[in-house]
Amino acid sequence: MMTRSNYIFLFFLFLCLSLFLMPTAGILAQSANIPLNRDYYHLLDRLSIKSGTLSKYYQSALKPYRRDAVADFVDGLNADSLGYNKIDKFNIGYIKNDNWSFVDSSDSDSRKPFLKIFYRKKPDFVSVLTKDFELHLNPVIHWSAGSDSNFDRMLYTNTRGFEASGLIAKKIGYYTYVTTTNAIYPNYIQSWTDRNGVIPYEGFWKAYDTDGVDFYTARGYISFNIIKQINVQFGYDKLFLGDGIRSMALSDFSNNYLFLKFDVKVWKLYYRLVFAQHYADAYSAQGTGSLSGPYPRKYFAHHHISFDIGKKLNLGFFENVSMGDSTNSSFDLNYLNPAIFYRAAEHQSGSENNVVVGFDGKWNFLRRFQLYGQFILDEFVMSEVTSGDGWWANKFGGQIGLKYMDAFWLDNLDLNLEFNIVRPYTFGHETIYTNFAHYRMPLA
Repeated sequence: MMTRSNYIFLFFLFLCLSLFLMPTAGILAQSANIPLNRDYYHLLDRLSIKSGTLSKYYQSALKPYRRDAVADFVDGLNADSLGYNKIDKFNIGYIKNDNWSFVDSSDSDSRKPFLKIFYRKKPDFVSVLTKDFELHLNPVIHWSAGSDSNFDRMLYTNTRGFEASGLIAKKIGYYTYVTTTNAIYPNYIQSWTDRNGVIPYEGFWKAYDTDGVDFYTARGYISFNIIKQINVQFGYDKLFLGDGIRSMALSDFSNNYLFLKFDVKVWKLYYRLVFAQHYADAYSAQGTGSLSGPYPRKYFAHHHISFDIGKKLNLGFFENVSMGDSTNSSFDLNYLNPAIFYRAAEHQSGSENNVVVGFDGKWNFLRRFQLYGQFILDEFVMSEVTSGDGWWANKFGGQIGLKYMDAFWLDNLDLNLEFNIVRPYTFGHETIYTNFAHYRMPLA
């Protein structure tokens, strides 16, 4: 049965597609995102910090990045004048080749394609590029082994699947990722799973062998521009907000989820609006495989606005709201307004939803350093803070970090120091429908 929230999501999807299909001049080709990957995103951070300025093509705190935006960034770098070393130049070439369909200066053609079909382009097992269709298809194969002093048997991870992305009619970008994994994890992961009933970063799982787990991973979305300044994505994946290792606002630690995302870039302003469907619980997450009905749904809205001050400093403000109840149908329409403070909407409607506000920022300086941080606030009473009694309802947290490129004048030695602190109960709330969690996993 269709609920009110289902209709809301379908309405927004229909609205976006309708605007897209209108004969609007100037609609540009869109791309899929670069999947969240710490090594890849570190390379982009390094290139941006060493360039001495913030990227004007994307906001580094709003992850994941679109491939076309990253291609514009690396294509505009003058590697010689900016003082990049040989490894930096190699990595610039690697990123250009990985996004070859959006880069003018890539060197992505293979000299000897396998059977003249496979790896005609260096990064793609199979690639197709025509006037109306583009495809990048790659296998996903991962196998690793190890040991743990708490286990008598070998640890391993065995993942198989595929990844596909591309463009349709140079207007709709698409992405899909499907894998299946068998694994025996180290003790600290298995203990966390036993205690919480879920595997970090993943969703439903089944028991495998004696001590292992078996699970599928699936992600997919479409991406397009309504106008040049507004990009829309609709799909099933995860997002990340921040420049740090962790995030006080929205991390990628939980399972994937359904989302509708708007990204707006105007002048020096960046704005992101997200509506998402989460799950308040997961009945069969213990690996029994027995379902007792649909997982209870909850809903999430998020917006973030930031502003570049000069070429090296960016400051932002964000709000998150988690909402729902046992009826699975309580998406508050007030939060669909992209230009309202969620806290004000909550107060005016007498809502019991959970709203968290916060600030973030970063500063690139001396072509070697980036200072970044976040601050979140849920509840705060100054008199209780100064009293020193440790009142439970003072709920807030903070993050501060420093990235140091070519540390101590040693090429390619990059350091990242980060400190996070958060008060107890900050992400908790009255029920599982309004706490800051999805699929039994924290969203921060």
